[in-house]
Amino acid sequence: MLWWGNEISVHLLLAGKYKREFEQRLRENLAKANSQFYICIAETPWEHHFEMTNYTTLQSLRNDELHTALAQPFVKIGLRYHLHQWNEMEDLLKEGYQQLFELLEA
Repeated sequence: MLWWGNEISVHLLLAGKYKREFEQRLRENLAKANSQFYICIAETPWEHHFEMTNYTTLQSLRNDELHTALAQPFVKIGLRYHLHQWNEMEDLLKEGYQQLFELLEA
């Protein structure tokens, strides 16, 4: 996503059978993640801004709060990049997608 004048972000969104299939791996991998992941805490996955009503950082969640976030009908995880990083964006986005996909690995 490109929110012009603000930021660029990448998101992983899972629901239904894919959420059920990967939920345990997500729990395990997020528990040991050392990245700047944002977890959606909103009731709908269709907002993409990083305000406090929509996303919170993984690091700010207690285990029980992470459990609650992952118990929703969907799970949405994002990474955000500031536009001042524009010259490095190609590498940053590749790395970001790789980090998101690694959350699904066993």
